[in-house]
Amino acid sequence: MSPSTLTRCCGARVDGAGEYRIFGSIGLPMMLPGVVTIFMLYFVGTWNNFPLPYIMLLLFLRRFWRLDLLSGGLKG
Repeated sequence: MSPSTLTRCCGARVDGAGEYRIFGSIGLPMMLPGVVTIFMLYFVGTWNNFPLPYIMLLLFLRRFWRLDLLSGGLKG
């Protein structure tokens, strides 16, 4: 359905629904599967970008911790 068809719903108009009521009752439920799919794809893409930099950072820091321990630790 096109947006202009949604706003001209005869049944909703007869029941006295306005533009926002038609959108909330008809338009949003129709858009919900698409919005949820886009959110899930975005979330998975963001989540997949997290582990590799995290592991690389831990390996980088671990190297310096070992050097610090070998050199005698922190001396105040």
